[in-house]
Amino acid sequence: MLECKILDAPRVGEIYAHDLARDFPKEEIKPLSHIYGYMEKGRYTTLGFYEEGVFKAYAFLFKLENALLLDYFAVCPPYRGKGIGSYAIRLIKEGLSERDILICESEDPQKAKNNKEREKRSKRLSFYERNGFSDSFLTSLVFDVGYKVLYLNKEKCLQTKEDIKNNYIKIYKEMIGENKFREKIKI
Repeated sequence: MLECKILDAPRVGEIYAHDLARDFPKEEIKPLSHIYGYMEKGRYTTLGFYEEGVFKAYAFLFKLENALLLDYFAVCPPYRGKGIGSYAIRLIKEGLSERDILICESEDPQKAKNNKEREKRSKRLSFYERNGFSDSFLTSLVFDVGYKVLYLNKEKCLQTKEDIKNNYIKIYKEMIGENKFREKIKI
């Protein structure tokens, strides 16, 4: 059975050095010092998912009030396609309060450079939808990466597009500041 553990700073540093670079494009990875700063402010939750003591997946979430951004989420390559990711999302969802909304960005398949990349992005988007995320009908450009914005909440309450957009904007403004937000984020 998959177990969820809160990760400490040294373990986050290890995952950052060994896993993030493998699992995410370089342009999507923020400096580790920023992640540590968010953790120190109590804004960032870092979760590891283990089965019988073996590290299988991780999730890094930025929280502001009742909105959370799934900043990074990945299953380690040997365990992909075995239901680990779906189970991890279920555990994250169980940890949400009734009022929380979990926002997720998934690279927009329409912005892919080739068919192979489009297929990979479509598969990732389908994964999130199969696991309870809904399309917010928002798209964003974050540091030149195009995303579709999805959301999930515990009670399956419908969120308005405007509510999701406002929470998404607030999270990014808190995360990177007003000036950098205007410069690097388009919604």
